[in-house]
Amino acid sequence: MVHNRIITENQLDEWVRGNAEEAQGVIVELVWRLVAASSPKPKERRFPLCDSIGQPGPDGMLDTDFGFDPFVSEGRSFWEIGTGSKAGDKATTDYRELVKATPEDVRLQSTFVFVTPLSGRRDWTNTWKEDAQASWLKDRRQRNDWRDVRVIDGSVLIDWLQHFPAVEQWLATAIGLSAHQMQTPEQRWAELRTIGEHPPLTPHLFLANRDTACEKIMELFSGTTIQLKLDTHFPDQVVDFVSAFVADMGEDAMIDTVGRCLIVSGTDAWNNITALHEQHILVADFDLDETDASTTRLLEKARRAGHAVIFGGMPGGIPHPTRVSLRSPNIYQIQEALVMATYNEERARILAHQSGGNLSSLLRCLQNLSLMPEWSKGTDASELAVAELIGAWNENSEADKAVVEILSKKAYGGWIGKMREVALRPGTPLIQREGVWKVIARYEGWYALGPRLFDEHLDLIKEVAVSALCERDPQFDLPPDERYAAGINGKVLNHSNQLRNGLADSLALLGSHPKALT
Repeated sequence: MVHNRIITENQLDEWVRGNAEEAQGVIVELVWRLVAASSPKPKERRFPLCDSIGQPGPDGMLDTDFGFDPFVSEGRSFWEIGTGSKAGDKATTDYRELVKATPEDVRLQSTFVFVTPLSGRRDWTNTWKEDAQASWLKDRRQRNDWRDVRVIDGSVLIDWLQHFPAVEQWLATAIGLSAHQMQTPEQRWAELRTIGEHPPLTPHLFLANRDTACEKIMELFSGTTIQLKLDTHFPDQVVDFVSAFVADMGEDAMIDTVGRCLIVSGTDAWNNITALHEQHILVADFDLDETDASTTRLLEKARRAGHAVIFGGMPGGIPHPTRVSLRSPNIYQIQEALVMATYNEERARILAHQSGGNLSSLLRCLQNLSLMPEWSKGTDASELAVAELIGAWNENSEADKAVVEILSKKAYGGWIGKMREVALRPGTPLIQREGVWKVIARYEGWYALGPRLFDEHLDLIKEVAVSALCERDPQFDLPPDERYAAGINGKVLNHSNQLRNGLADSLALLGSHPKALT
């Protein structure tokens, strides 16, 4: 099974033909990224990029102990890349010149690879047809100039890209296309670093005070672990941290990583990517709650396929080697990082103190936005505050809906209509999946919406919490050896586990952060 294609063979062919000057640099970098994703940590890898393109010598050279057939051969290979319409002529010229320039003993232990992004299936008068390409290959192989001779055309490039959607995502951006629910760390960092006015932000800002988290993420990138949970009150900072970490890696380490690393922002893309055979690093940019059965299935699906996973979650629970705290920097560390990014010292000091050490608040300040998120100030913020107080609920449960009606003092049908509108807004902390509603970023929401909660809300939350959390579990009416079938026998709690967990979190927030409600 392959993931849904972002780029088709014809799209690549047409873009190359219409962007001749830009195409050579893009395709050379594309091959470099595909080679790095296919055969990381080689003995030698050289693909001159940017200003180095066009210099004498082959366009690429690789020496690896781990091939990736049929695209990358084991051992040494020399690569020539042509984007012009006369692919056959270019291949012949490059072949002849590289034979002359390469010692025979080296050639006989090496593979010659010619790459053209033009379609191998389209009948173009200025390039070879498929049978002509096969004849060219047969003739060159019979000469025994090299250990092997290969051609990678547009058809093969698209097949190659199917193994590495992170590289395909990069190419899509380069040629002006976009994908659904997927992004590379490079793309996220390019957006993140340019937030606010000049100068651009540096990775140090997002890595400050997070040495332990950096060590853990390096273990995952090196293959020592396959799952990492970053404990944080601010789930939106998880992807920013990973993107900054990747941006701060050396070029060789980064290119070995980014071809197999994807930021995934929805379950559809998650299910799509986890079906791939090639192992990837998946960074979840949507809510993954370990206490939820659907989340457990998503994590297990990734684990069974051999994919590594990074995701965020609320602090607390049993300590485990695969989880680490994503600590926030203090005010002075933020100030220092902004100065390192060449911000004026006074401007850096003001921004650091305004944000109070919160990176999410800092990014809003840099965009000249309010310290409070937009969703906490709208006309529906008071209704959203009720959702924050509940935490989570299942609208398939009549008991849950009754709790909502008690706290909101409104009929469920009217109140949930407003919540559906809120859930569709960008950046909102309210999500819904299969009838289960949940407030994410509860810590931030507690402080942002707390001023809209009053004594009457506290009286009501006490009432519903006592009712829901003191409910006797009917499964214990069954003999111990039959309790596994409690659901089948109708011996279940009236209130959903989602509501019970949400209310428990609310009580914890009330006890540990009461000042947010002042």
